[in-house]
Amino acid sequence: MPSILMALLEEAGFDGLTHAQITQRLTDVAANTLATYLGVMSSSGELERYGDTYRAGNPAVAAANKAWPDPICKMCKAAHMRRRTVRH
Repeated sequence: MPSILMALLEEAGFDGLTHAQITQRLTDVAANTLATYLGVMSSSGELERYGDTYRAGNPAVAAANKAWPDPICKMCKAAHMRRRTVRH
């Protein structure tokens, strides 16, 4: 499913697709499943979200997010990417 969704958004180009347009094209995917994938992929940087429109994200950010070995807070992860220390 993620690869199909990415291919669909890459094909759409810079303008991307709205949630409704994605739903129309992926008719065999349940609404909750699609919403979950869109949320997770947006959070990881694989997709960029602007209001209700989604487009393919930055591949470098997505690769860095996938390579992160441990579950950790986003603040720590972002600081690590900038080579800084965060104190909680």
